[in-house]
Amino acid sequence: MQRTIVRFGLYSFSIMVVTMITAFLIFKGKENWEAQEIIGYTTIVISLLFVYFGIRHWRDNYNGGRLSFGQGLKLGTLITLFPSIAFGLFTWLQMSALDPEFSDKYYAYQVQKMRASTPPAQLQVALQKLDTEKEMFSSPFLQFAVMFLTVFLIGVVITVISSLILQRASSKTKVALA
Repeated sequence: MQRTIVRFGLYSFSIMVVTMITAFLIFKGKENWEAQEIIGYTTIVISLLFVYFGIRHWRDNYNGGRLSFGQGLKLGTLITLFPSIAFGLFTWLQMSALDPEFSDKYYAYQVQKMRASTPPAQLQVALQKLDTEKEMFSSPFLQFAVMFLTVFLIGVVITVISSLILQRASSKTKVALA
């Protein structure tokens, strides 16, 4: 089980790192926040596809075609740790060294977006709330935690779905063979 976790975890980690570095280099100096958000979530989902493949690989190659929900949950959760750590570390590195002004640029974008979409009567309250959030989210360590948890929670959902699908698939195989 450990070999499968490390193998598919590293695949997932690699996809996450390569894609995030590529996106950073493409958008450096010419931020397109909407495109970066789409790329970020797409990268998360693509890298977490290795959860499904890892669980299936272990079921088919090491466990005789059988999989309990608990086994799938354990495998998928441990594989999910790899891209979660990668995304968190990249965010920390970006905010600490690669682009220390990231928080200020993103804040300015959010203010501009808010001014365009918030009614004037509610704008001041919304801007005050945004100021409070800016102070909180300008910490690279907090950003690491938020990004880690974002990927991890999406990974847990993918793990549960994959475990259920692969558990049923192995149950159908047993019935067909009997």
